[in-house]
Amino acid sequence: MNMHDDLQLRVSAVKQLGTIATALGPERTREELLPFLQEIIDDDDDASA
Repeated sequence: MNMHDDLQLRVSAVKQLGTIATALGPERTREELLPFLQEIIDDDDDASA
């Protein structure tokens, strides 16, 4: 997978976050989705450094 493909996947995933959060509900979004997203951001920051 090249960088362009990865970027397209990320954009697609971000566009679907509302749908995913709605399906999970407020509690699971807060307890599961948000920490998961934060972990991905942190991992990406570590890889970029």
